[in-house]
Amino acid sequence: MKSVVHAAAFALLASCGLASAQTIDGASFDVEYGSALWSQNLGSQFGNNNDPDVDLANGSEIDGVFAKVSGTTLYLGVSGNLESNFNKLNIALDFMAGGQNTLGGLANLGNLDGLTFDTGFEADAVFSYTTGNSPAEHYLDGDTTSGGGGFLGGGVKSGPLTASLNGASIAVTVDNTNVGGVGSFGDPNDSDPSTVYTGVEWSIDLGALGWDGSSPILLAGWINGSGNDFMSNQVIGGLPDGTGNLGGDGAGTYIGNLSGINFANIDGLQYITIVPTPGTTALLGLGGLVAVRRRR
Repeated sequence: MKSVVHAAAFALLASCGLASAQTIDGASFDVEYGSALWSQNLGSQFGNNNDPDVDLANGSEIDGVFAKVSGTTLYLGVSGNLESNFNKLNIALDFMAGGQNTLGGLANLGNLDGLTFDTGFEADAVFSYTTGNSPAEHYLDGDTTSGGGGFLGGGVKSGPLTASLNGASIAVTVDNTNVGGVGSFGDPNDSDPSTVYTGVEWSIDLGALGWDGSSPILLAGWINGSGNDFMSNQVIGGLPDGTGNLGGDGAGTYIGNLSGINFANIDGLQYITIVPTPGTTALLGLGGLVAVRRRR
């Protein structure tokens, strides 16, 4: 069993219910969200982007997470880059009772089968966003544990990709201009990862997927290979210092899926928790005044 260590750290997110709908453009996270809620501790083994083009990138990294809630819509900024070779940004959301602690049977997401989350994280919805080619194209797959998902849409990138999952409106896009943040694995950071304000931005109507508007929203996420079958070391919540790509077996080996990865066996929590409260939204996670750490 993992041991649990309680320390003291909450970070304010945003006024809940007061924020109006915003443009999903992958930019200006500092203006739209405020400070980063979590930032990356590891250099990327999936390439360090040095191309400032808005649509193209030659590396993938997750530098930080920004979020706010308006009504029952989650607005989310995952700062960094998504290489334009059809690497994937996967996110998983746990926002109500039930769900999957070990992924399996999700439409169009079969290579994620067998991935196991930390104890207490049971995914209710999983999304996979990707971009590639020039002119840039982008695509979205997603499913819920109740089914009804699969390929959600995409094509030539000309603004946000808009889609629907079981009646929930979703928008997502990427701004790949970042050339700062973490460096290559083992190298110093190019800049403070918490001050990267561009990347993949989302709006997801969680209310339409069954969220009650007040329960905590748990967020996991990672950069994956183009086949959705080889996990990088760029993971939301962070990995222990010195950790390289997880691959499919958790040790950097390619096995064609992620069935060998069990976050419960990795030090720390590989997710963050967004906690809406009346009038405010707060984050409980790693890297603030309250951190929860578990070890097996």
